[in-house]
Amino acid sequence: MTSRGKAPAPHLTGTSEAPRRATVAIESAGNTPILRQYREVKARHPEELVFVRLGDFFELFGPDAEAAAPVLGVALTGRSFGSAGRIPMCGVPHQALTHHLRRLLDAGFRVAVWDQVGDAVAGKLVERRVTRVLTAGTLVDEELLDASAVLRCAALAQHGSVTGIAALDASTGDCELVELRDATPARIGDELRRLDVAELLVAEGVELPNVTAHDVPRATLPESVFNPARAEARVLEAAAASSLIALGLEDVPVARVAAGVVLAYCERSQVRLSAELLRFRVHRDSARMVLDEHTRRNLELIRAAGSGLSLVGLVDGTRTPMGARLLRSWVQAPLLEVPAIAARADAVAALVADTPARDALRAALRGVRDLERLVARCAQGGASPRDLAAVRDACKALPAVRASMTGASAGSTVLHDCAERSVAPDAVLQRLCDLLVEDPPGDARAG
Repeated sequence: MTSRGKAPAPHLTGTSEAPRRATVAIESAGNTPILRQYREVKARHPEELVFVRLGDFFELFGPDAEAAAPVLGVALTGRSFGSAGRIPMCGVPHQALTHHLRRLLDAGFRVAVWDQVGDAVAGKLVERRVTRVLTAGTLVDEELLDASAVLRCAALAQHGSVTGIAALDASTGDCELVELRDATPARIGDELRRLDVAELLVAEGVELPNVTAHDVPRATLPESVFNPARAEARVLEAAAASSLIALGLEDVPVARVAAGVVLAYCERSQVRLSAELLRFRVHRDSARMVLDEHTRRNLELIRAAGSGLSLVGLVDGTRTPMGARLLRSWVQAPLLEVPAIAARADAVAALVADTPARDALRAALRGVRDLERLVARCAQGGASPRDLAAVRDACKALPAVRASMTGASAGSTVLHDCAERSVAPDAVLQRLCDLLVEDPPGDARAG
């Protein structure tokens, strides 16, 4: 017994007893209520590892446990549900779930979390529900994301010589569409790396050479999901739009199909994307420089070849995670059009010339935090009281941000436009101030 009077879970001791009965398959393990429910959940999520909340632990059963135990570094044990025999099993403490989810996602697994949503009542089965379906490319949880890096789920669609790509950052609602003509597998791979794709969706029967996406987890979807008419309808419905022209997507039909596929996959993964949150952008090669993998690696844009700093690591003086992600995207796709280059350079020159305004802006931005992802979590219904407090504090910081940019905006249309947009909704700020204490807890159930 432990000092708290509880025996440690067998999968945490590093050893396990020899099974008293033979290990059996889930289908043959008996017909207890929990096993009946588990089989139903597993039938709905056959490609995911299903984590089941049992008391203070999240457990995996059967083949899921056998696949996950070596990755998680926990012992594979067994448990009896009735008299039919023991089923393979492993698990982790509920408070350590996030760490172990990250390990499984990094290994390329998809995970469904079947959590307790009701109170435990003696003699009754606890109500459980699949609360999250996690994949490498659809993460929205702050603790599973790198604040300074973009993480996208992309779909690849092809029609004739045209390849369409749609890459969605589920944590912000930003969806970038690209169409490539007569693209080689290497060129497609360069585009996927520029987009920081963490998961790739392809149709059944599509074989991709390693040069395209050798290190990216892939999900294969039925050909019917790639139906152009269904994909277009899905895009319009998700954006609450009546026409493709309103979205600026009328001239990228193959990329639109890819966008519809990504949206369908997010729906299956229980990622909520409101029309207010979702933003479609078309990337056109004529506006930005295309850098192949060889060039990116030799210039050490994102990753250093040795122990030194990459270009991004050297120049990144951003004050918010949003700024760090934007700088990363700029470095990977430099501007080509002279007016756009001049406008960006004018903004930099204006801030360089006005040291007080620049210092004031840097100080003000500290209070903005990661407003982009915070607002997305609010729209997705996953914001904690602490997230809402961060939105409140960001709204309070915006007047200082606007004032500092207004002072330095002479001669820069970019800074002027940014200053004009840096306005917090008064009603939202007031509502958050009325509802929240100064330092709210991370969990609404804590008070």
